[in-house]
Amino acid sequence: MPRRDLGRERVEPALEALDLLVLIDIQRSETALYADILLPSASFAETDGTFTNHAGRVQRVRRAFEPAGEALEGWKLLATLLEKLGDDAAWGSAEQVFAALAKEAPPFAGLDYGTLAERGAPLSASETSAQGITSEPK
Repeated sequence: MPRRDLGRERVEPALEALDLLVLIDIQRSETALYADILLPSASFAETDGTFTNHAGRVQRVRRAFEPAGEALEGWKLLATLLEKLGDDAAWGSAEQVFAALAKEAPPFAGLDYGTLAERGAPLSASETSAQGITSEPK
């Protein structure tokens, strides 16, 4: 939470100065008081998709529960926003989003849900080192 991490005296003036704040969050926070648009997001337990950990290993996430209320998975929120903005990226699943990412982002090249399987897979070592991504915490 920005207010807790950076301090109320720094964050509140910045939030008040914004012309527009679109907030995607899994729970209503104090920051939501400043939001012009609040989009309820599903939590990790309510979503299907992937994540990349600190060591550069891409792993699958599988939904354990349906999203509560009007919450949507992050990829669905993004797909809806892009559609409203006129983008033709018609994603129908988290797997399709990951395929698009693997096509466009070199560190993810060659990865798909099949290669991730149950244990995940490392990002492309040559691409991550060229971009300054390391497998060791700093």
